Parts: sequence; structure tokens; C-alpha cells
Amino acid sequence: MWWCIIFLRFDRLEQKAQELLPPKLQSRKFAPREPLVHAIDGSGGAWFGKERSNGRGAFLSESSETLIKGGDKMDLKKHEELLKKLQTEYPTAILDGATDNKEWSKLPKEQRILWILKEVNDYAGDLRSLLDPTELCGYSKWQATYGLIAKVSYGILTGKWVEDADRLVKDEKVLQKIAVINVNKLGGTNRTNQQNLAEAAEEFHDIILKQIELLDPDIIILGGVKNVLSKWLPDNDAKRKWIIADHPGQTKITHKEYYDKVVNYSEEV
Repeated sequence: MWWCIIFLRFDRLEQKAQELLPPKLQSRKFAPREPLVHAIDGSGGAWFGKERSNGRGAFLSESSETLIKGGDKMDLKKHEELLKKLQTEYPTAILDGATDNKEWSKLPKEQRILWILKEVNDYAGDLRSLLDPTELCGYSKWQATYGLIAKVSYGILTGKWVEDADRLVKDEKVLQKIAVINVNKLGGTNRTNQQNLAEAAEEFHDIILKQIELLDPDIIILGGVKNVLSKWLPDNDAKRKWIIADHPGQTKITHKEYYDKVVNYSEEV
């Protein structure tokens, strides 16, 4: 009995020490000590409870293809519960998903666009709040990534190319009609470390797949993350259109050329 008490106290001290670390150092640790073993929906393990070979709990007990290819399963309430569970296990996690749940739920079929990106840079909190037009436009460099996301998303939704990202975000509020999630749920810095990103994909791919199921997008744009997620993606998926693209912060081609490549994309994942 005494050794159980010592272990428990050591575990709590270790957790407390981790919480006292600066956020950037905290983000280097991806694996929680305690397994994620409780099902959000009270089903006794439909979402959680199946341990991986590394001993940690998994967010999924079903195969990735079953979850990704399921029927129309959009459930924003369960998506919020998933995020709460994530934040409980990782207090510094950056939440993401549909920018505006109300707008997302009103979108007709074939128009729900999900962007999967790498990580949020030097930010703590809820990404969905950051993408509010007033909040986002107060950041001087917002167009470096989200300018292109706004243009491409608006073009897919309307069939029209508009160069003025400022108008699309402020007046058309296009970012409130899409979903954005990141591979690294703990965030990063202004230059992505590929090894850290690969480790984050290993740790959080379960959550990402569950987010795809619950958000139920029609179009998924992999913005520079195909390589780190490839082993968990379906070989084919008749239900959704998967688009492999560079990260929207790229500078190799113009925004219009990027848009043309996305809307004309036909390659299988």
C-alpha cells in the first residue's frame, strides 16, 4: 500500500511541475501519464478506453475508415464535449473546429469545408475565437495564412474568385462558414518543427479523426499535413472530397494559382 501512495504523490508532483513550465516547453510533451479511458457519451468506451500498444488510452475504438466514411453523423454537441475532454487531459490545448457552429449547421451539403493545418503559432486559447473578424483583423499578419484560406473558401462556396480578403473576412464573414483544425493541438512557434509535428500527429490523430466524423465535412483540404497524417487517412472515400495542398501560408505560387489547383484537384488521397 505504501508504494501506491508514493507513486500517486510523485505523479501529482510531476503533473504540477509540468504545469509550471512555460507554454513552449509544455508543448514538447505530448503524452499524458493517465490514459483517456472514459467515454464522453457514457457508452462505456465507444469513444475512449481502447489502449494503444504504448499503454495510453485512445480516443477511438473504431477503425479510422469506419469513422471517416460513416453516414451523415454531424454532431456539434458531441464535438464540443470532445474538446472539453481534450482540454481536461491537456490544459494548454488550443481548441478548434467549426468557427461558428450555427453557421456550420446551416450549410447545405457539398459546402462544408474543413481545413486541416499544422499548428497555431504563439497563441493560447480557442482558435475559433481568434478567427472572429474583429479579433483576427487586429493582428497585422493575419493575411499570411488566413487571407488565402478566405479566398479559396469563398471561391469554393460561390464559384467566384475575389482578391480582396479583407472584404471576404469582414463583410462576407467567410471564415465563419468553414472549419479549421490543427494537427498539433498544443501549438508551436513561427517555424514548424517537423519532428514535433510528426509526434503530435501520432498523439492526436485519434482526436482529428473523431473531429472529422462529428463535423462531417464534405470537402477536406490538407494544408501541408498529408505526410504526417498519411498512415491514418482512408485509401478511398466516396463520401468526401479530399484535397492535398501546400500550407496556405506558402509563397511559391500566387493565391489565384493556389485556388485554381484546389478547385481542379482530382487526385485520390
